[in-house]
Amino acid sequence: MGQTRQAFAEGRFAQAWTPSLFDLKRAARLREALVGRPPGLVLDVGCWDGAFTRGVIDSGDVIGLDVSHSALRAAARRRLRPVRGQAELGLPFAPGSFATVVAGEIIEHVFDTQGVLNELARVLQPGGWLAVTTPNLVALSGRAQLVLGRSPHNVEFDASPGTAGHIRYFTFDTLELLLRRAGLEPIGRWTNVAHFSMLGSSELVGRLLPTLGHTLISVAVKPSAVGHELSAGSGS
Repeated sequence: MGQTRQAFAEGRFAQAWTPSLFDLKRAARLREALVGRPPGLVLDVGCWDGAFTRGVIDSGDVIGLDVSHSALRAAARRRLRPVRGQAELGLPFAPGSFATVVAGEIIEHVFDTQGVLNELARVLQPGGWLAVTTPNLVALSGRAQLVLGRSPHNVEFDASPGTAGHIRYFTFDTLELLLRRAGLEPIGRWTNVAHFSMLGSSELVGRLLPTLGHTLISVAVKPSAVGHELSAGSGS
């Protein structure tokens, strides 16, 4: 599986990452969500070239994990400490190694979602935070497409050229269910924007109603006796 995933990643994402408006807003909102994160070492799972990570965490010690050699070389140029690995095959780190783990746009690409989240929880220290972002299955624009009898644009049905290799899709409720099964406690919901298709997007609507947003941004804490659970606020 590791060689197959490496070949897919390097073939499909060989080009430099050019962020869209949705990506920039996603990074900005995740940056806000992580303001109160506990101090310590950060792991970015599926870091690719590190561009997104450095838009969220621009300083400090960050380990970047990816299956692609070329991606890790690019991430190292952005001051990430590169480690080659694949979350589905187990992380090469001891339990409790990290204060924060970031999994941006990763879980929609894996078959055993629960197994991956269990592994991310394993390497978190008590009181540590896991931040997950993934496309929203029930985003406002997708709901509109379903009413019209069409498939939402972010729902992929094959692996043809131009697709991103999405396998799983989530709502906040299903994502948080999996996080709780991994022994984590969700502490907030965020999104980038609510997208109205041809009518544009609204960051304000996304802040007020994150369940309608383009992207799910969820932060969960690994329980400890006295932690940082409440420092993120309500997430609105």
